[in-house]
Amino acid sequence: MGNKFEAVLIKAVKNNPYFDNKSVTQLINFANETQKLTGICIERILEIEAKMVILGRSENEIKSFLKVAAGSCGVDFGRGLEKLYRSYFGENE
Repeated sequence: MGNKFEAVLIKAVKNNPYFDNKSVTQLINFANETQKLTGICIERILEIEAKMVILGRSENEIKSFLKVAAGSCGVDFGRGLEKLYRSYFGENE
């Protein structure tokens, strides 16, 4: 650990009673695997994971969301994630 974005994820998890240290490890491992498969910046993946933890999403929701996002974002990853997030969770722009 030591990465700034990992630290943000750890802080987000500490403030969410549904996550624990095992969750942090699993989310970081998932981010690493996603990065290896897609080439998407690991920091961006960790940032999205942390935001989703803060918003109260479960570990499974986060992983499912990122799988879809990583596989379907042919546009800018950040913009694609934002649009996908809104449609996935029923939010309007």
